[in-house]
Amino acid sequence: MDSTSSRDHDASFTSKRPHFFKIILEDTVREGRIAIPRKFVSKYGSSLSKSLLLRVRRGGA
Repeated sequence: MDSTSSRDHDASFTSKRPHFFKIILEDTVREGRIAIPRKFVSKYGSSLSKSLLLRVRRGGA
């Protein structure tokens, strides 16, 4: 069995609400390096709005 998810390779998969998951470390915030992943922008950039909602999970690590 392949260890990668089949949906990762499914070019026909499209989301009505495009989203991504990214782990943000304290250094990333401190250095101002928060950015939308390039691959996400390449795929959905033409339909993205000028603003975004950044949600963070509550709780400890």
